Amino acid sequence: QSSPGVDGVPALLYQTFPGQFCPRMLKQMEDMRRKGAFPAEWSRGIMRSLPKEAGNLSVEKQRPIMLLNTRAKWATMILKLGMDDYLRAVIPSAQRGFVPGRSRDAHLHEVHEIQRRNRT
Repeated sequence: QSSPGVDGVPALLYQTFPGQFCPRMLKQMEDMRRKGAFPAEWSRGIMRSLPKEAGNLSVEKQRPIMLLNTRAKWATMILKLGMDDYLRAVIPSAQRGFVPGRSRDAHLHEVHEIQRRNRT
């Protein structure tokens, strides 16, 4: 569950009524492609702090979060999904951090293999 952002629209509304929102979202994406930019209002957000520990309101025990425009989050996810295959093809296999389906564990396995080979 995500909180509504600046636009006040919860993501659940988009999920519940896709027939109402998908055509608008498609038009928005087409406008962004034509203009080459996100709408300026999408760069605005509402900053809130969440306590790391219940009841502890000291500053160092707060975690800041930014509530963003719901359409901006959806557009970003659509772009990400559209780029996933391309990025997997162009990012070298040695780059494993922050790439879906790749893991630092593979690097650790390679290091252990190199150490094992060097011992023999």
